[in-house]
Amino acid sequence: MGQYWDIVCVDTLEVTGGLGKLHEVVYSDSLAKEMERILAAAPVRPPSLLPLGVELVAGYATKRLSPIEKLPEEILDKISSFIGSELCLEWFAMACLRFLEAYYRETFRRYRKTSGQWAGKRIICIGDYAKDYPPGFLTPEEEQVIVPDLYCYAADHFGPMPHGSRWTSYGIVRRDLDPFAYLEGPNSILRNLTTKEYVRRSGIKRRNGLGFAVMSRIPWSTDPSVSIECSFAVHRGVWAGHRFDITTTDLVALDDSWRDVTEEVDR
Repeated sequence: MGQYWDIVCVDTLEVTGGLGKLHEVVYSDSLAKEMERILAAAPVRPPSLLPLGVELVAGYATKRLSPIEKLPEEILDKISSFIGSELCLEWFAMACLRFLEAYYRETFRRYRKTSGQWAGKRIICIGDYAKDYPPGFLTPEEEQVIVPDLYCYAADHFGPMPHGSRWTSYGIVRRDLDPFAYLEGPNSILRNLTTKEYVRRSGIKRRNGLGFAVMSRIPWSTDPSVSIECSFAVHRGVWAGHRFDITTTDLVALDDSWRDVTEEVDR
């Protein structure tokens, strides 16, 4: 039958579940997107709305606000939080500038809840034939509980990987108001926080980008049956069990202690 694989986050006690053979994991576009979402290091506050890209009518600055426009920001945020449909939330945003601001704050809150849950956490793509672990991956206490089979233990005792959608726009509100769009730009990077190495999105030619960069280097098993032809031992991933995040060079400083491994990953 061959070897099957799952991605496990031991710090959050979560597992992807039922991924299949390794080539189905490493080359999956949808899983790559999920990995980018779940490793995204979101900003603390949403980026500024300005400039809006539209010219406000001359009378807007001096017009009398309607009673609902005069409501405190906290009340407008509470109203927007009760609008479940994303389409209805975009309609709400079209009414006036204050509603657009509330819409953006609410959308930022929603997508931040479904992004970055595994940023900075230990993750590994474990094969069901694995009989050992990367050195230092588990604490002595974890080893006593999990040994010898993390694949089965996670399937039986861990919860599912948190799922969530990235920004879904119906075209009413600008796509570039996505609070996580900056992570898809040329300045975005995947950081290995354990080894202080990073991968530039601009240097990855594969369409599944930084998600592929993670998944191609975290598989771990003692058995080399991987259903992938490659020139190195992909089943002994050099990043298996490490901690990662995805951010941008605009938000973090990379000093000389960080090493660019983009070319190594993209081979």
